[in-house]
This record gives sequence, structure tokens and C-alpha cells, in this order.
Amino acid sequence: MAQPRQVFIEMENEVFVRPAVAAEQNQLEALQWRASLNNPGDRDALLLRFFQGMDVNEVGARLMAICAASIASLSFPSLE
Repeated sequence: MAQPRQVFIEMENEVFVRPAVAAEQNQLEALQWRASLNNPGDRDALLLRFFQGMDVNEVGARLMAICAASIASLSFPSLE
């Protein structure tokens, strides 16, 4: 399997952009969803499409799963 070509673009604040790798796909898709849901212009359309055709119980179950996944992805400082 060929290695992805690395492209670095230097920016004013030492930020580098590189191509993503397949292993990062789920994390990047989740990041895009969170970013889009934070944009009021995108939020309603995304939620309508995501929940279209579901009954209220299924919507509730999906919302709980989304919240649980979001909480599980957080990192907390050690209490020790």
C-alpha cells in the first residue's frame, strides 16, 4: 500500500495541514458533524435530514446515543 503524499502548508501561527489517513475517517466525520451542528445555518437542515421518518422514541434513542458518544470521547484530567 502506497504511503499518502505529505503536503505541509506553513501558516502564520505554525499550523501544518496534511492529508488525512483512512484510520482517521470516523474522527474527522464526527468533527465535521459537530462543526456543522454549531453553524445555525446548517443545523436545522442536518437535524431534519438525520431524523426524517423517525418516530419520537427513535429520535430520543438516537439523541441519547449521540450524547453518550460525545461524553465518551471527552478526556478528563486525572484526579490523582
